Amino acid sequence: MRLTLRAQVAAVTLLLVLGALLATGYSVQDQLRQSLIQEVELRGLTTARHVAGLAGDFLLNKEGLPLANIAQGAREGDDVLYVRIVDSQGLLRSSSPSAPLEVPFYPPSELQPLTDKDQSIQRYYNGRQWVEDIMVPVRVGQQRVGLVALGMDEAAVDKAVDLALERLLWVGLGVLGASLLLALASAVLLARPLENLTHAVKAFGGGVLHSRVQASGPVELKLLGDSFNLMAARLEEAVAGSIQALARALAEHDQVAPGHAERVSKLSVRTARLLGLGAEQVELIRLAGQLIDIGHMGMPAQLLHKVDPLSDEELRRLRSHPQVGVRIIEPLAALKPVTPLLMHHHERFDGRGYPLGLKGDAIPLGARILAVADAFDAMLSEKRHRKARSQAEAVRELERCAGNQFDPKVVKAFIQQLTAAGL
Repeated sequence: MRLTLRAQVAAVTLLLVLGALLATGYSVQDQLRQSLIQEVELRGLTTARHVAGLAGDFLLNKEGLPLANIAQGAREGDDVLYVRIVDSQGLLRSSSPSAPLEVPFYPPSELQPLTDKDQSIQRYYNGRQWVEDIMVPVRVGQQRVGLVALGMDEAAVDKAVDLALERLLWVGLGVLGASLLLALASAVLLARPLENLTHAVKAFGGGVLHSRVQASGPVELKLLGDSFNLMAARLEEAVAGSIQALARALAEHDQVAPGHAERVSKLSVRTARLLGLGAEQVELIRLAGQLIDIGHMGMPAQLLHKVDPLSDEELRRLRSHPQVGVRIIEPLAALKPVTPLLMHHHERFDGRGYPLGLKGDAIPLGARILAVADAFDAMLSEKRHRKARSQAEAVRELERCAGNQFDPKVVKAFIQQLTAAGL
């Protein structure tokens, strides 16, 4: 299935937005996760330093109860598993949650390096979960009096990070939704002028010479539309002038039934519209009607005006006027779509017409319409070998010949348009 231009523009815009979001998302996801983890660790470090600042004097004076209160108050949030305060001998002096106190917690050999640093983070598995131990030395002046260890649950940290990323995802989905609306709006604003221009160009190429485009959209598209309209108007004028010149030359040459081509054109257009044909087909039929007898210009005047019966050779030559007409207008590229209608407007529905003996639906519908209009107007005109018929007689003749010479549905529509026009 081929997408419309509007759908293509929307799809391209949306893909570009999606690509940008995905590329940005993948590039910042790890950075964002690390950033969030560092933020949580910084919060733990800040808490540990706060506890160390409060615990110094109490460790120095061996006061236990205030230390327990300090440790318990520092344990806030699901990510903090414990807060431990250790003295300079490595003995646990306070813990939240509670643990056996005044027992060796850090051997002096391990405690010394820890208290020498401003901070340290160790990661270990306690049998149930992974823990990040954030350790900050406790100092009073320049004296090292202990250590604060704050244990953070890595799973809880990851959960907090995932929650932040989930919120970011919802923000991204919101941006995506807005981008989709923007893509659709862009498709309408950009594709509609392009579609209008495409349809106008296609119609013009199909022979609808009065086709124009409503110039809109960005400046470049407006300029393109205006340029097309100017070109189309000039070419339509040129073609119209060519048709008028050919019609005048034909009138001087033929001198039979003046106005015949114009009447055939109008009758054919009304019939085509009643049959539901589109604007492009109707326009082609209008032009073909104006040129219907252009092939007579290639016929000798004495042949066209001969009163006596025609010989077989003369009849053959006269019946070649559709091909002659096509050859006359071939140099006009804008009239090329009209040539099948001119070539086949003397074919018969039963296959006994000329020049190719086409039958039924093999004959272009426009040619079938022209055949009925041409015959009808010819019957109303006086010929060298017969008098003009009345309109009622011409209608009865069309009905009699429906199914053999003419397409029955075209005859029916033709008579309906005569009635509708009050003719």
